[in-house]
Parts: sequence; structure tokens; C-alpha cells
Amino acid sequence: MKPMDNEIYRRQIPSRSWSSIKAYAALFTVQVVMLWLFFMPPFPTLLDSPLFVSVFSIMFFCVLCLLYNQAGRIVMGIAFAYSYVQRPD
Repeated sequence: MKPMDNEIYRRQIPSRSWSSIKAYAALFTVQVVMLWLFFMPPFPTLLDSPLFVSVFSIMFFCVLCLLYNQAGRIVMGIAFAYSYVQRPD
């Protein structure tokens, strides 16, 4: 194989740099902390506030979107938060 061909071949392979791995690890850690806060909240009265749950769900799906790189999850989060706020008590 010619060196030039080898160079072109190497450019086509997506490589995960250390900084992107650290970014994914940080986002995953944020996701785990958010799940822990939601299912075992240190302040249970926070979950009674629809505003907190709305903001929390939007943040949750935004982090999911960043983690998995799918823009549809942000739309799902906003729709979920809106439906939660609009629900009859």
C-alpha cells in the first residue's frame, strides 16, 4: 500500500480522542446524578413543584441528547415537560 493511500485510509476512520471520551464520561456522570436526584431525592418536596419537574425533565433530555447526539430527545423532553405542567391536578 502506498503511503498516500494509507494516509487517506486513516483519515476515514473516526477516532475517539481522549477529550471526547472525557466529555462523554462527564455527561454520563451528570445523567446518573440526575437519575439519582429524581428517584431518591434528598429534598422530596421538590418533586411536588411542577416547575422543578419541568425544568428537570428538559435538562434530563438535553443531557440525553448531548450524550447520544439525537436532537429528537430534546423535543421529547420539552413535550413531556409541557404535558406534565398542563395536566389537571
